[in-house]
Amino acid sequence: MAVAVLQASDEWGDTIEAAVRAAGGAGPAGRLRVCLDELFAAIPRQRDLLVASMQAYTEAQFSAEVREPLVESIARGRRELAAMVLGAPSGEVGEETARGLGALVHALIIGFVQQSLLSPESMPTADQVAEAVGLLARGR
Repeated sequence: MAVAVLQASDEWGDTIEAAVRAAGGAGPAGRLRVCLDELFAAIPRQRDLLVASMQAYTEAQFSAEVREPLVESIARGRRELAAMVLGAPSGEVGEETARGLGALVHALIIGFVQQSLLSPESMPTADQVAEAVGLLARGR
């Protein structure tokens, strides 16, 4: 089941990536906002897949068979997420950027998915999240 969930999640990620890449000339903050807009719009349509994904994360704690492909998928995903937000090819994203920026975007996605599954009415908008990230970056 976990491998099928990973494959379906990759397809779902491809949909979000295509939308973000279509944002074209927007800077990283604009592309992050588009990513979040697409994520928030897709969550209700993909609820069953997202619940299965969360189950796979839990199952990975007990099964190397599930954990290993999940860890590989996350590493690949971090690089792709960083590239998407930067508007660069994934081959041009260094390890430090993948571990930093890619991990941040991944954490935002996973966190918002979990929040939406538990309390969809409490979700922020993409603009609110982008503003919050900007506040952190500006140190205010």
